[in-house]
Amino acid sequence: MTDDQNDPESSPRNAYGILRVGGTLIALSSDFLREVVPRPTRLSQLPYGGSGLQGAMILRDETIPLVDLRLVLGLHQNDTPQDDVAVIIAHENRLVALLVDAIQGIATVDPSDLRACKNAPHVDEKMVFTHENSVVSVLSPGDLLGALGLPTISATPREHMAESQQSHETYLLCSCAGHDLAFRADEVEATHPLSVLAPSPVAIGCCDGVVRYQGRDVPMIDTLSALGLGRRTSPQQSAGVIIRFPDDGFIAFEIDTFHDVVKLRSDQITDCPSVISGKPQFFDKAHIDEKGRSFLIVEVEACRKDTALLNLSRTAIPENAVSRKGSAATDAQQLYLVFFAGMRTCCPILQASEIIRLPQHILSSSPAHGGYMGTITKHGQIVPIYCAARLFGREVKMLTTDSAILIVRRDTAMFGFTIERCEEVAKAHVVESDDQGRDLVARRPRDGTLLPIADFARLIDRIDPVPNRSTDQDIRTQDAQERQDILAT
Repeated sequence: MTDDQNDPESSPRNAYGILRVGGTLIALSSDFLREVVPRPTRLSQLPYGGSGLQGAMILRDETIPLVDLRLVLGLHQNDTPQDDVAVIIAHENRLVALLVDAIQGIATVDPSDLRACKNAPHVDEKMVFTHENSVVSVLSPGDLLGALGLPTISATPREHMAESQQSHETYLLCSCAGHDLAFRADEVEATHPLSVLAPSPVAIGCCDGVVRYQGRDVPMIDTLSALGLGRRTSPQQSAGVIIRFPDDGFIAFEIDTFHDVVKLRSDQITDCPSVISGKPQFFDKAHIDEKGRSFLIVEVEACRKDTALLNLSRTAIPENAVSRKGSAATDAQQLYLVFFAGMRTCCPILQASEIIRLPQHILSSSPAHGGYMGTITKHGQIVPIYCAARLFGREVKMLTTDSAILIVRRDTAMFGFTIERCEEVAKAHVVESDDQGRDLVARRPRDGTLLPIADFARLIDRIDPVPNRSTDQDIRTQDAQERQDILAT
């Protein structure tokens, strides 16, 4: 066996459809998920019984036995059976429909993340993995159709011929603010349940906040704005489709509704006119279902090549990445929050804790000579607020509802700085430092712009010296000297 065969990272990642069944999460490989349909209202009885067998349904001239998977596995019934869905499984030219509570989403799993569950009922060995802090059990078609003894019906010769002659891809059908979208299942890292969007320094532009995934703060973006379909009102909470980007980055696309997981033949996919989006590179194909509903297929590879999305994805680094040497940590340390506070400047993205909107009492106040503007309460702490433009020695302009407070931490303490507006998260490289190794100027590679670097950590030490840590040299208070130390002008 070669080293590559021994290396779990060299194994292909598998996409699974996650089903909610009687309060339990079950995963089936997307290779065998043909489609998902609502619970049929009419069933034909079959002349034989079986564990969980409800009867036979007819779907596009196909006769398919319908089996309640909850009864087969001994799980609780759904309190609202009218909300059940039927998951059509195709395996070795055999068809069966499984009645489940709901489609929970899709997860892409590394083989190394699968764990064997010994002595599981019905099957010799059951595999499990964790998803969103829940254990998900993997069932294979062999388990369902073989060991569990579920009844199946052969696909028609016509259906089987179509299945064998054309290639298939599995897609997740969903919608966002009235726009129907499709993602290829093997390009989806995971679906994220409805969650409150947390504030973050990256919540500017198309990013509405962050959600937690695998110990990371993943940017949740306005799908319409990012893909050139318009713009929606920023939600306080959202579900999402999480996509993996190069260098171990992640982005979550806001989704309102997950509709279906379907397996599509090439003749079920059509070309998409470029005029449909302001960013046509993100849409090349579409799927039109039997009801005439069109789903735009998101070109994930194009998303991964987009500079703005790529930079944003690099902010989703693990919490311990800063202390590691590696591409994720290095890329994160090269990301800067670009903002305007009397001038256009930037600060390392890892230095910022979060960005919040201005409360009314700060919006209507004027900074004192030292830049102090009052206090707010945040996470049970009293946070002093300072005018960044005044501390930078720049003209103080009137703040507006688009202005914000940048929160920076020193140990457990928090300090807030008013800024006129956030502009972007951009990758930049330090081009000038002083003789003490402090970074002064960064260059933005995409256009060559030079940006002075604001070092808020040093600024906080100026306005609130730590006892027994400052020296006379460290407590210089003259405006000109502060600007020299904090910014490159």
